[in-house]
Amino acid sequence: MLANDFYYTIEKRLTDTGFEVDIRFNKNHKIYQAHFPENPITPGVCIVQIAKDLLETHYKTPLLMSLAKNIKFLSVIYPTDEVCFKITNTINEDGLIAASIVVEKNQTNYTKISALFKKLA
Repeated sequence: MLANDFYYTIEKRLTDTGFEVDIRFNKNHKIYQAHFPENPITPGVCIVQIAKDLLETHYKTPLLMSLAKNIKFLSVIYPTDEVCFKITNTINEDGLIAASIVVEKNQTNYTKISALFKKLA
């Protein structure tokens, strides 16, 4: 998990269809020293991992992303950005968590993810 090291939760809100989490990045994290030293940006793999972390925390169980239906990186996320992960989630007939994740802030969409997650515990 990257929580409380690479990123920090500011606030979590439950919605009718899931939840929203505002996060802040640790701009001094070593990931930003490598990605990229002169112009640090948040790696896409970290954004996907944060979405998984947030779902694991919400469901209080480890998860495996069993299918990534769609992942789109629309705008760069800088280490100084605060963003909101808006997660719509349901549990389907197979027991898989179907999640739609939108990362946004102030009318800017940064990332969109549609994926299925399997509970491991």
